[in-house]
Amino acid sequence: MLDVIAKTENPTEKNNLKGKVKVTTLLYTGASLPIGYFKAKNGGSALTGYTLGLEVNIARHSLLSFDYGANYTRHPFMFESTNLELVEGHYDVANAVVGLRLETLTSPVTFYMCALGGFNYTTLRAKKNIGSVEGLGLVLIPTLGITIKRFDVSIKYCAATPKFMDFNDARLAVKILQLNAGLKF
Repeated sequence: MLDVIAKTENPTEKNNLKGKVKVTTLLYTGASLPIGYFKAKNGGSALTGYTLGLEVNIARHSLLSFDYGANYTRHPFMFESTNLELVEGHYDVANAVVGLRLETLTSPVTFYMCALGGFNYTTLRAKKNIGSVEGLGLVLIPTLGITIKRFDVSIKYCAATPKFMDFNDARLAVKILQLNAGLKF
């Protein structure tokens, strides 16, 4: 008799163990700071830009969850060509990423870190001379952040090396530090 009682399952406990899937959406914007070769005058010559993004977080457990996202960043650039002509334009950088998020237990204040990876599409558009070139590549975006109720602040490091087919398959190291603020829904 005791054996039978021990083996029966309590349906209420079973449903609680399954847990519920929690989906949150983060809309953010921020400053985008070029670093390394992307910023160097003999490299990408990128100046400080801005970023806009969307992330969807799907959590079944409270600590580990999945993130999906897309962001767009624009960086102006300006440099002097070899014949001392001023060349101006901008970079458009778009990323589509997926990854894992690790966060503290849910409370009014939540700390988190993400490891995101995916695809990068970068265009370089000059006002004159160069025209427009496009590059494709992979991107890695580690992220640290804090959420206080619905307000989110994060630091993202974006590293991509798109290949520009129109420029003899040249690669440009696009490295960006983003300081973002946004709202979770």
